[in-house]
Amino acid sequence: MVLRSSHPDSDFKLQSFFHGELYTSDIEAAIARTATRRKRNQLRATAERQQLLDILIAWREQTHDEDPYQGVWPITRLIHDDGLELLSKTPATGITSLSDLVALEESEEWGSEYGTQIFTIIKQFDQQCEVKAKTNSQSRNPMAHELQREPKLAQR
Repeated sequence: MVLRSSHPDSDFKLQSFFHGELYTSDIEAAIARTATRRKRNQLRATAERQQLLDILIAWREQTHDEDPYQGVWPITRLIHDDGLELLSKTPATGITSLSDLVALEESEEWGSEYGTQIFTIIKQFDQQCEVKAKTNSQSRNPMAHELQREPKLAQR
């Protein structure tokens, strides 16, 4: 935008004395250009977090108890409390492979030793949650169950 003098016969251009754009009271347009809202991270449902965290803590305790070096290594050698909490908050869509799990928390060596076990636990938990969600949605909407049965009756 070039600012010109308010006098009709003048060639004066204020823009030529400054580098870049000048402020022109069009504040809404400037804010709209610069203000982009950051998308919020998606988290696992609150009701599921504690259940998964309890399962992961139980796995860590059992794995540590079975380790021949349990007296030498602390339980947090397997995975720290913060790591367990992070895994319990990460949504099901956030961990789709073992490499996602390793990228979230630990090293490749840790992934080969313990990551597959944790990945299996998380996937089983997610599958159980999906089954519960389906049964809950069918029990809330009994007509959905009847609609699923109707095509079978029509085929007979």
